[in-house]
Amino acid sequence: MAILAMILAGLCFYLWHHKEPPEKIEVATPEQVKNPYYLTNHFQIPETQAKETVKIIERAQTGTVNPAAEFKVIADTPKDAAEQVKTRIEKKDETLPKAAIEKSDKTIVAEQPENKEHDVGVYKINLRKDHKVKVGAVYADDKLYYSLGYQNRRMEYQLFMDGKNIKGGAITYTVAEW
Repeated sequence: MAILAMILAGLCFYLWHHKEPPEKIEVATPEQVKNPYYLTNHFQIPETQAKETVKIIERAQTGTVNPAAEFKVIADTPKDAAEQVKTRIEKKDETLPKAAIEKSDKTIVAEQPENKEHDVGVYKINLRKDHKVKVGAVYADDKLYYSLGYQNRRMEYQLFMDGKNIKGGAITYTVAEW
C-alpha cells in the first residue's frame, strides 16, 4: 500500500508542477515541409512521425485532402500571408477558425505552391506520447486490487496488488487505434 501511495503522490506532484512547453509555431518553406529530416531536426519530431507528417502535408498541398477550415488572408505574397497567419495564431486571433488556433504540439505555416485554391497551409502536429504510466483499480473475486501499469507504444504491462503483495499481472497489445 505504501508503494502505491508513493507512486500516486509522485504522479500528483508531477502533474501539479509540470508546465506545458509553449506551442512552437513556425513558418516553413514548401521544400522544408516535404523534408522529413528537416522536421525531425528543426521540430524535434521522431523520424517515423516526421515521415507520416510529410505524406499528409503532400496530400494537403496537392489538394487531395480537404482542409479542416478555410479563411481568406490579404497579403502581397504567399510568404507575407504565411507570416501574417503565424502572428495571428500566436495572438490567438478569434477571427481565425477554431481549427487554426487550437492547441497542438507543433504548428507549421507554409506556402502551398501546388494548391492554387490556398496560398498558405496551417498544419497542426500532435505527437504520439509513446510512454504512459497508469494507475487504477480492479475488482475480481470479491476483492479490490490496485493496478499499476506501463505502456510503451502498443504494449502495456500491468501489476495487480492487494496493498502489500503483488497478486497478478497482465501484458496486453493494442491491435487497433483510431
